[in-house]
Amino acid sequence: FGNLRPFPSPMVDANISSKIEMFVSCRRLANKDTFSKSDPMVTLFLKDGITYRTFQLIDRTEVIDNDLNPNFKKRFVMDYHFERRQELVFKVFDVDSTNLKKMADHDFLGMARTTIGDLISRGKAVLPLTDAQGRKLKRLNSVMIVNCREIGDTSHRCKITFKGDNLPKMDLFGRCDPYLEIYKQTADRKQWLHVKKTEVCKYTYNPRWKQFTITLADLCNNDKKTPLLVKCWDWDKGSSPDYVGHFETTVADLESKQPIAEFHLRKDKDKGKKRPKKRGKIGVQMILYKEHSFLDYIKGGCEVNLSIAIDFTASNGDPRNPRSLHYIGPGHANEYQKAIATIGNILTPYDTDNKYPVYGFGGRVKRTGQVEHCFPLTMNDYDPEVSGVGGVLQAYRSAFNHVLLSGPTYFSEVVATAAAKASATEFSSRGQAYHILLILTDGRFDDERQTVDQIVAASKLPLSIIIVGVGNADFSAMHRLDGDEVRLKSSTGETAFRDIVQFVPFREVKTPELLAKETLAEVPHQFKSYAKLKNTPPLDAKFDLNASEGKLPILVHTPSIHAIQRQPTSYLPDSKNAYTIPTATVTATPGGYAAPAPAPAPAPAPA
Repeated sequence: FGNLRPFPSPMVDANISSKIEMFVSCRRLANKDTFSKSDPMVTLFLKDGITYRTFQLIDRTEVIDNDLNPNFKKRFVMDYHFERRQELVFKVFDVDSTNLKKMADHDFLGMARTTIGDLISRGKAVLPLTDAQGRKLKRLNSVMIVNCREIGDTSHRCKITFKGDNLPKMDLFGRCDPYLEIYKQTADRKQWLHVKKTEVCKYTYNPRWKQFTITLADLCNNDKKTPLLVKCWDWDKGSSPDYVGHFETTVADLESKQPIAEFHLRKDKDKGKKRPKKRGKIGVQMILYKEHSFLDYIKGGCEVNLSIAIDFTASNGDPRNPRSLHYIGPGHANEYQKAIATIGNILTPYDTDNKYPVYGFGGRVKRTGQVEHCFPLTMNDYDPEVSGVGGVLQAYRSAFNHVLLSGPTYFSEVVATAAAKASATEFSSRGQAYHILLILTDGRFDDERQTVDQIVAASKLPLSIIIVGVGNADFSAMHRLDGDEVRLKSSTGETAFRDIVQFVPFREVKTPELLAKETLAEVPHQFKSYAKLKNTPPLDAKFDLNASEGKLPILVHTPSIHAIQRQPTSYLPDSKNAYTIPTATVTATPGGYAAPAPAPAPAPAPA
């Protein structure tokens, strides 16, 4: 991918995906059997444009006999990627044969479409079942209920420090070179599984091993009573290590003995002896803590607000010319439209009001006659917001009636505007919002020093900046803003608190899905870095797990801002990676070369 790095940099969290599980139930299913009720089963299909470019079967539930309101016990387990649009199709069948793989043998009861992002933001979703053409089953009013939650709590972690005292002499001509190995016992208590090996501390009887961090899931399967075995070895160059001794414990035991738990090393042959040989002792310091995930904040009710800034400088080319980056012709979607449609639709499920401020920069605004570097495309200084991704695209097309392409290219004003909005946002235990500024530009910018100063100042705010470069210009300055390798420094020498900029050249990303992946991949890491900076946990969210049969685990949100039902957008990439976007007619304008007449937005596509 050219300048795109194939591997994450040292400052980027590579673990940006999470395991989720979905519990499914259905209500008021059609009865397809003559002498009994339907025997329903649900199949799940996934398309994300990267791993699954078309809908592929992921898994199926068990079959429940004679039940029109089934609660399926088998869960669907999947990887959730924030930066991808992961589309799901659930299909319900009445099973009529033992061959579950041959769908033609079974009666189709209905289907439901959604995305993982929408399920994550809602926690519990009630989806109407439709026929194969997407028409609602009105007579029966059949629905599917999907409860979605993050699986296997991997957020609880341990910081562990080991130290040894008075270890025995193991070598003829030297001291001890000890290291430790940690094991956990299986659930059936028949086997020890290797968990961790420390470094070797050379030539010492009193080693101090480096502190390490491990998830509670890895250490003890999230069960603090799981037996742990710690073995101490003496490393030998060129030969097998010598066994020093061991001790057994549990996380619960360690926790009860803090600030330091001490254990004498033993060997199996020491059992039963009144005075076993002294083999030294090991001290253990342990700190348990919870590292909140990006999903924890989203589920808790944190909003993700998107602002968009579009380059209206003359270097984009005459919009009447098909070679222009702003050209909008019949059946043609330019790079600006593609980026807006792709990235906007990834973020839509996380914004409750579905409204986005849209700005332009570098254009001569007709109403003032001045070149402005942060003007609302609505041409209303008091209301720069539009509704939905469709509204963004409509505002972009309409702007050419009011703006002439000009220059120079300044970023600092749009960054300052986004920073001002972010600084006015609360991020506390009472309410949380995080902002993303998407800048679409065709090349170099002329206020690098001022822009860097604004970015460094904004690194303390709940803000991420995504820059998408369109065209084939020199983007070296953009790469300097992307502080993955070296943190930005302001003109006064102040270093950015954290990296908040991600740059992606549009033409080096071949598909809409890859564009979304490359542009949004760093957002969860940047978000968590800000939450750590503020030392702010997620808003309240809890699971109401009903153990009784027939009840589903329901995620209860506080506050319940994600209960708002959203309409599906029309501006989605189709299955062939083409974009369905309304066209416009370009006409000449005296004194400039920009005025495509806006076309009406199409009706929303069916879910």
